[in-house]
Amino acid sequence: MTEAERALAALHLRARVVLAIAALVFVGVAQESGAAGPEIPSRALAVGVALAVAAAIEELASRRARRQVAATAGTIAEFFAFALAVALFSRYNPLAPAALLVPIAFGAATLRQAHLLYLAAMGTAIVVEIGVLRPGFAWEDVVGGLAWGGLYVGVASFAGALGAQYRRFQRRTESAYASIATITAATSYPELARMLFAYAERALDLPQDAP
Repeated sequence: MTEAERALAALHLRARVVLAIAALVFVGVAQESGAAGPEIPSRALAVGVALAVAAAIEELASRRARRQVAATAGTIAEFFAFALAVALFSRYNPLAPAALLVPIAFGAATLRQAHLLYLAAMGTAIVVEIGVLRPGFAWEDVVGGLAWGGLYVGVASFAGALGAQYRRFQRRTESAYASIATITAATSYPELARMLFAYAERALDLPQDAP
């Protein structure tokens, strides 16, 4: 991972921690004020703890494995934390499946498009299964789950393509900066010109035979 990718993964981790803290604060406020129903605080507590566990998994994995592996593990754990949120709150809000868009979209910082599409497929299966197992099942629930699945796939495709372009750009830029450091070793103007053209090829992603 490049430095920019590590910074983006760290930002994703901090956002996950903030969401976990927000969920736990909501639990405390809801219990004190009684503004939410009796079942809501306990369900929000479960989601907050799941997000905190996902953040802890990534933080612990980063100390024993590569940052890429740690970020991937954290994103997958975050996906299942939001899947838990969908399962717990879909009966209260029909827009609860939108929560799965968060790990799919932000997962583009570390996961490839194929992996994001796999998460989208799992999210579709989860939402459809929740609709099927819900009391008073109707075919509209299956259609709605498939519609959410189409949205997941669309977001995964777009975010995956955007993330791939971003990673290519960052690696190309770092490679270009590494090559320009050799300019100090130039002993003549022609050699300096060749080094500068090589830097421009890497920075702008020009073909090797570009004029």
